[in-house]
Amino acid sequence: MKKWMGLGLALLLAGCSSVSQPSMRSYVLPSNIAALSGAVNATRPLLVVPPVVLSPLLSGNGLVYQTSPTEVMQAQHNVWAESIGSQLTQMITGQLRVKQQYYWTTDLAAKMTSVNASRLVIKFTHFNGKFTGVAQLTGEWLLVSSKGQVNVIHPFSFNVPLAKDGYPALVVALAQGVDRLTTEIATSLSLRYP
Repeated sequence: MKKWMGLGLALLLAGCSSVSQPSMRSYVLPSNIAALSGAVNATRPLLVVPPVVLSPLLSGNGLVYQTSPTEVMQAQHNVWAESIGSQLTQMITGQLRVKQQYYWTTDLAAKMTSVNASRLVIKFTHFNGKFTGVAQLTGEWLLVSSKGQVNVIHPFSFNVPLAKDGYPALVVALAQGVDRLTTEIATSLSLRYP
């Protein structure tokens, strides 16, 4: 009898271990800007883009999705392959190098603390999917002079429709929102410094 109970327990445990766990999927923001080469043009002033500021809800590894007007979840198995803050800083810096001609943007903030350069501070309060079928990006960007004076404060809000359901479509829509944001910033800089 004990022999059969032991065998039954072993089969039960073996059956439990064969239950498949959801697979982990890692995502990066797609970039449509080719890698830039060449030296910094000495005639263009530097614009330092410090690491973007994320609301606490966005600072984890999982993609964030608003499931109702009052509920938000952070995905456990659909995560950013690298820090979303780093990805955003790199993407914004690269796109602004191409989209406007006044500044040379750089994200070397830690190494450039002694350089007399303006800063572009970007804060995200939302960078998530939403139950209405959009990627939601909200926040503000500030242009701060080399002397620490805030020259521009500009709120932003973009709702980019998802092409289809799923996290891959959400990541693409979020990247499209970043593209819209950098176009807005570049346009503002071009009007300010034609």
